[in-house]
Amino acid sequence: EYNIRVVNLSVNSTQESSYHASPLDAAAEILWFNGIVVVTSVGNKGPGGGYNTANAAPANDPFIITVGASDEHGSSDFSDDTVSSFSAHGTTLDGFNKPEIIAPGTDIISILGPGDWISEHPDHVVMNGEYFRLSGTSMSAPMVTGAAVLLLQDEPELTPDQVKYRLIDSARIISGGNAYLYIYAAVTGNSTESANTGQTASHLLWSGENPVTWESVAWNSVAWNSVAWNSVAWNSVAWNSVAWNSVAWNSVFWGD
Repeated sequence: EYNIRVVNLSVNSTQESSYHASPLDAAAEILWFNGIVVVTSVGNKGPGGGYNTANAAPANDPFIITVGASDEHGSSDFSDDTVSSFSAHGTTLDGFNKPEIIAPGTDIISILGPGDWISEHPDHVVMNGEYFRLSGTSMSAPMVTGAAVLLLQDEPELTPDQVKYRLIDSARIISGGNAYLYIYAAVTGNSTESANTGQTASHLLWSGENPVTWESVAWNSVAWNSVAWNSVAWNSVAWNSVAWNSVAWNSVFWGD
């Protein structure tokens, strides 16, 4: 009905886990397998802190695109760009290296909504209070989301796996061997190769060779509380592929 092709999830679970055990990962994969590109932030808590968001849902899912943050150091020359010090990274509990790609995420300026929490931090407010400056991988993920939108606008026949491959394959390599988003090369490229070849879907979605329904999953094996989702306008999205009222979410926090 809404012809949604790309979803951005700038959220992270508060618990490290296998992607096979996470309902959030399962939900992201449902979107992916239904032709919707899913982009998520890797989070801002990396190795060494006792909790690495790269190991938490949905950043840990091998199918979706996980994005880290870069620091442009105030210049337009990408050769001096580096990975932001706060950007999480690492190998997931299932053995996948995350993030797959990085994008600008340091001192990003965006529109400030009225009554937004950032207004309590005047040092981040710019342009007469109409905009704010913020750093985080939650700012990086939308950069890649926008690139995916441009790519699909030009080539709507591409699958999520093909979009992921194109974005990563066309990326520039910067310090540390990190793949840095290069939108021009992605849009002007012509590769139709697919990422995720041979990957195994979440065990919450599959049983042997047969897909299982959302309702058949034993959600009571996970201890969920509640979370306030009022920071997102969910009414703009058709989630009819999943019975969301069967799940209470508590392991997600907003605001990297």
